[in-house]
Amino acid sequence: MRLPLIVLFLIAFLAIPAFPAWSQPNGEDPLAQAESYYHKGRFNDALSAINDALATLSDDKAKARAHLLAGMAHYAQNQQETAEEEFKKAVLLDPHLKLSAKKYPPQIVRLFNQARARHLGAVVILTQPADAEVYIDDKLTGLTPVVVEDMPAGPHKVKIVKQGYRAEEREITARESERIEFYLELNVADETPPVIEHKAVQNGVEGKSLRVKAQITDNIGVTEARLHYRSLSGTGAYESTLMEQSALGVYEGVIPGEKVTREGVQYFIIAKDTGGADTYEGSAERPYDVRVTELDKEPPRIFHTPVTATSDASKLVIRANVRDNKALASARLYYKRGEDSTYLQEPMKDTTGLGDYEFTLPDVFMAARKLQYYIEAMDAEGNIQYSGRPGAPINVTVYKVLPHMEGFVVERKREGEGFGKTVTVNVGTLKGVDKDKVFTVFRASERVMDPVSGMVLSINQVITGKIKVTVPGPASSQARIIRETERNSVQSGDMIRMRTSAPTGVGGYSKRYREITVRWNMNPEPEVEGYVVYRSDNSKGPFEELRKISGRENVEYLDKGAGKLKDGQNYYYKVVAYNDEGERSEPSEAGNVVAKGGPNPPLSLLAESGLIREIRLAWGNSDDEDTVGYKVFRGESETGEFAEIADLSESALGYVDKPRERDKHILEDGKTYWYRVVSYNRDKKPGNPTTPASAASRAKPPAPTGVSIAASGVRTVSVSWDKSPDPDVSAYRIYRHTAPDGVFMAIKELSGRTVTEYTDQDKSGDKLKDGLAYYYRVTAVNSGGAESELSAPAKAETLGPPPGPSDVKAVSGLVKQVALSWAPVAGGEVAGYSIWRGESAQSLKKIKSIREPKASQYKDTGEWGSRMKDGAEYFYAVRSFNVVDVESEIKTVVSARTKPAPATPTGLFATQGEARKSTVKWNANPEKDIVSYRVLRAASRSGSYSSIGTVKETFYEDAGLKDGATYHYRVQALDKDDLMSPESDAASATTKAAPSMPRELTATAERASVTLSWKPNPETDIDHYTIYSAGFFGKQKVADSKQATYKVNGLKPDTSYSFVITAVDKAGLESETSAPVNVTTLK
Repeated sequence: MRLPLIVLFLIAFLAIPAFPAWSQPNGEDPLAQAESYYHKGRFNDALSAINDALATLSDDKAKARAHLLAGMAHYAQNQQETAEEEFKKAVLLDPHLKLSAKKYPPQIVRLFNQARARHLGAVVILTQPADAEVYIDDKLTGLTPVVVEDMPAGPHKVKIVKQGYRAEEREITARESERIEFYLELNVADETPPVIEHKAVQNGVEGKSLRVKAQITDNIGVTEARLHYRSLSGTGAYESTLMEQSALGVYEGVIPGEKVTREGVQYFIIAKDTGGADTYEGSAERPYDVRVTELDKEPPRIFHTPVTATSDASKLVIRANVRDNKALASARLYYKRGEDSTYLQEPMKDTTGLGDYEFTLPDVFMAARKLQYYIEAMDAEGNIQYSGRPGAPINVTVYKVLPHMEGFVVERKREGEGFGKTVTVNVGTLKGVDKDKVFTVFRASERVMDPVSGMVLSINQVITGKIKVTVPGPASSQARIIRETERNSVQSGDMIRMRTSAPTGVGGYSKRYREITVRWNMNPEPEVEGYVVYRSDNSKGPFEELRKISGRENVEYLDKGAGKLKDGQNYYYKVVAYNDEGERSEPSEAGNVVAKGGPNPPLSLLAESGLIREIRLAWGNSDDEDTVGYKVFRGESETGEFAEIADLSESALGYVDKPRERDKHILEDGKTYWYRVVSYNRDKKPGNPTTPASAASRAKPPAPTGVSIAASGVRTVSVSWDKSPDPDVSAYRIYRHTAPDGVFMAIKELSGRTVTEYTDQDKSGDKLKDGLAYYYRVTAVNSGGAESELSAPAKAETLGPPPGPSDVKAVSGLVKQVALSWAPVAGGEVAGYSIWRGESAQSLKKIKSIREPKASQYKDTGEWGSRMKDGAEYFYAVRSFNVVDVESEIKTVVSARTKPAPATPTGLFATQGEARKSTVKWNANPEKDIVSYRVLRAASRSGSYSSIGTVKETFYEDAGLKDGATYHYRVQALDKDDLMSPESDAASATTKAAPSMPRELTATAERASVTLSWKPNPETDIDHYTIYSAGFFGKQKVADSKQATYKVNGLKPDTSYSFVITAVDKAGLESETSAPVNVTTLK
C-alpha cells in the first residue's frame, strides 16, 4: 500500500502555494532550492538544502518558515514526531505565524495548530486604573485591559506605564495552552516627601531607655517611620527600630537602655510614604547627639571607728569622715539608751569643711549602762549609706569610773586649837542604817586618761579614815573618827560609804567540758577585802553562793560545778564585793556563760535592715577551735520557732538572706525577721545559738499615682502615670482587665523609673476588642524585684467599627467583569475598603482589600484561574476597614450582570456528495458584534470536535476530505470581546465516493499490438478510463480511453505484458485498479 501514500503526499505538496522569498543582501533566496526539491517530492534533498539555508538566515520569521518547510518534508516521509519538533521551532520563532486551511493540507494545518496550542499561551493584563501602556519584552503591546495572544510559554518582562503613576516592572510566566490574568494596582507618583517635625532629645541617663517622638505627615500616607541609633561606645554601626504611631501622626521609637552609655548616643529618623519618597531628620553623617549623664548609683562613704566603750566620767564624742563622689546631702547621728525603744536624731556638723563630722552626746546619757547609735549619710541622688543600722546599731558600754559614794563629810568640829574626832556627815535618809555602823572616808585623786580617745579610764581613790555613826539623823548624822591615816586626815568634803560598789564585767568562758572560768573586774575601792561568787541556771535566779574569795586582786574563779554543770547549758553568775568591815556590796549584773557543749557561737551577730529583697547578716568568727561551720536560723519573732535556712563553712562570716525559687524560700518585703547563728563541730554537734538579731528588708514601693488614659483609639490605649518618688524603682508593670475590680492580668513591664507612659496595641483583636471598656492599673517594681500594690484603675474605651461607604453602585454589561463605585468615608478613621461578592445577597465573600482611604472604585474581573461567568448576575457589598482591619457593617447590597456570550448558532447543515469536500452553512447570529464563527469537526457525531477554521461568513468549505467518508460539524459564534457561544447542534455530510473498480478485463494479442476490452462501469458520470502497464517497478500510464476498449500498439513481438485499468469520473475521482490481465504478443 505504499503507492497510495505517495500519491497522497504528491497531492499535498502540489497543493501548497509557493513560499515567499526571503532574500539575502545579494538578492538570492536561500530557501528557493529547498522549495524546488520539496515540490518535486525530493524530500531528503529539501531537508539538506534547508539546513544549509538556516546557517545563513538571520531573520526569525525567515527561520520560522524554514522550520515549517522542514516539518512538512518530514511529515511527507511519515516522520510525524520529527515534523512536530520542527513545527515547535517555527512557532517559537514566529508566534504569529498561522496556516490557512485553504492553502495548506488539513494534516499539516492540524499538526501545526497542535504545536501552537502546546507551546503558546495567552495573558490578560488588567490595571487599576485602566488605560495604562503595556510593554512586553520591551515592545508596546497596547493599553489595559489588554489580551496578549500567541505568547511563547515561559517568563516575559512586563512594564506598565501611566502618566501620573509610578512605572511598574514585573515578570510574568505564560503557560502552555492556558490563558492567565495579571492584575496590578498602580501607585500614584508622589513627588512630595513626608514632613517630619521633631524636637531633638538632648539629654539621657546612662542605662535608661530613651524615647524619641516625631510628628510625621504626608499628603498621601506614611508607610514607615524608622529610628536609627548607635552608642558611641560600640563599633559605630547604626541599629534601627520601627517607630510606632501612638496618636494620629505621632510616631515613637525607643532606644534600648543598654545602648544609652556614658559615651553618648546618636540618632536620626527616616520616614517613607506610599509613593516611595523618603525624608531624613538628621542623617548617618549628621545625626542628633544625646548627652548622657552617668547614673550615680554610688552611696556616700563613711569612715568611722566605732566607739564601743566609754566611762561615766567622759565626754562621748562620735566622729566620722563622710565623703561622696558628687554631693553629700546630710549626715545624721541616731542614738539612744540601751533600754529605750526610740532613737533620737541630730545632724552632725562638719567641723573642718573637709567632711569631718562629729556630735557630742548630752552628759545625762552618760549615766546609762549601755548606749546604742548609728550614722546615716545621704547624697543628692538619694543614695544612703550607714555605719551601723537601726536593727544592728553600734553598742557602747558605759563603764562606771566615778567613785562609789553614799555621802560626804559636812564638817569636822574643832576642839581647842585643832580639830576633834567628831564629824557631821550627810548620807541622805539613813533609814535602815543603825547606830555604830562604820563608814570608810575617802577622796578622789588623779584621773587616768586614754591618750587616744580621751576617755577617763579610772579615778584613783585615797582612804583618809574610818568613822562610826554615833547619832543617826534624817538628813545628817553625828559620827566619830575611829581611824585616821597618817598622811591624809579626814576633812570636810571627803566622801563616805558603808559598802563598796558592785563588781562589774562579770563573765567567763568554758574551754573544757563542765568547767566554767568566771571573771570580773577588780573593784576600784581600796577597802575591798574579797568577793563572793553566786551561780544560777536562770537569769532571774535564785542564785546559789559558790565561793568566798579573799583578796581584792583575785578576780577569777574556776567553777567545776560539783557534777551539776551540763554540756551546752547557760549559767548565770553574780559577784558581790566585801570590805574590811565585812559589809557586802550589791550584787553585780548577771554574767552569762555557756558550759562547754557544742562550739561556742560566733561573735557579734548583726542583721542589716533596709536592703531591697535581702537581709545581710554578719558575725565574728567563733573563738572555739572545734568550729567547722555555721548554721543560720530564721524566725518570725524573737522567742518563736526558728528554722534552718543555711549551712555554711567555717570561713563564712556573713550570709545574705534572699528569696529562693528552688525551695520556695520567701522573704516578704518590709517584714521583720529574727536570726540566730549556731556553730557546729566535725561531728555536726551544734553549740549554743547567738543572741537573736532582727532586721527587715525594704518595704514595697508605693503604688503609682496619677494613672490616667492619655488617649484611646482603634485597638489602642495610651496609659500614663506619675513618676514614682522611690529612687529605687527600676520598672513599672501594666495590668489590664475588662472590669474595675477582679483579677487584672499583667500585659507589659517597662524599664526605667522615668518611663511614665505606655501604649497598649493589639492589631489582631485577640486581646483588645473593638468598642469595649478596659481598665488599667500600674505597679512599681524596685531594683530587687519588689512590686508595689496595684494603683487605682483608669478606664478606657476602644473605638468600634468604622462607618461604611455610601452610594455603592455596580455597572452591568461589561465583559467578564463588573465595575463598582462608592463615595469614600470622610475623616481619618478609615484605612481602606473591602469588596464582597456572591451569587446571592446571602452568600457574600470577601474578594479584595484596597488599602487606600480615598479609593472609590474597583473593577471585579474574577479570581486567578476562575474568570467571571458570561451573563451571570453577581451581588456586591463594599465595607470600610480601619488600621487594624476592623470592618464596617454591610449597609447596601447591589447587583450587576456581566455581558452574555453570543447565542448558539442555528440552521446548521452540510452538503452531501461533494467530491473530497463538504460545504457547511448556518444562519447568522442575531448579535450585532459577532466578528467570526468557529467551525469544528469530528469523525463521529458524539466524538471529540476540534477546530478546523474560523470565518467571518456564514459558510465554510471543508476541502481535502476522503472519498465516501462521513464528517460531523458544529459551529460557535465569537463576538468582538472574544466571548464564545455554546456549540451548535451537529450536522453531518458524506463526500462523493470514487468509481468502482472496472471488471472483466480481457486482452487479444497480435504480433505488435494487444486489444483490451472490459465491462463498462455502472456509474453514469464516468468520464474516461486510464490504461496502465504494470511491471516490477510499478505501473506506467499508457493512455486514456472514453470507451470500454483500447488497442495498445507498438509492442514487441513474442513479448509478455501485464495491463490494469481504472475508471475516472467527471469529478476527477479515480477508482482502484482492476485485476491485471497478462498477454503475450504473437511471433
